[in-house]
Amino acid sequence: MKTLKHKVSKVQQGAVLFVSMVMLLVLSLFVATMVSGVGSEFMAQRNLQTREEMERAGLEAIEVVANAQTQFNNATNSPSTATATTVAINNYNVTVSAPVCYGSGTLSYSALSSVSSEDTYFDLTATVTDTGTFSSTQVQVTQGFRIRMPAGSCNTYATKSPNT
Repeated sequence: MKTLKHKVSKVQQGAVLFVSMVMLLVLSLFVATMVSGVGSEFMAQRNLQTREEMERAGLEAIEVVANAQTQFNNATNSPSTATATTVAINNYNVTVSAPVCYGSGTLSYSALSSVSSEDTYFDLTATVTDTGTFSSTQVQVTQGFRIRMPAGSCNTYATKSPNT
């Protein structure tokens, strides 16, 4: 049997090594780009989740303050002196503003003819501050609601224009 001997020129001896190194470099750059993309997507998702948690904490604090009704009870708390309330929920400090009345409407009927009442519309605004990981993050949430109160109650609260 005859053995074939190929003559390899000196120029071609390193070509395979060079091409494989270039392919390895391109593959490494591709993997590094994919890894950094996943990291930034993770951070974006984490920021979104934190913001949603803060919004829920603000709404929860507003519900706590609104359901307590101490801010709205004329007999026990003068509305003109109503102040902000601070509530701690999870890792968040939530400051709920004093209620802001933005209007009232008289009722077309009343079961008690001697007592005049009206539907009074309020806004409560909660400012949520993260006390944990993102300590500089703040979210503001506003919730509107209606309470049936004696006529003229809206005049004693801080008022705002319905367009603001």
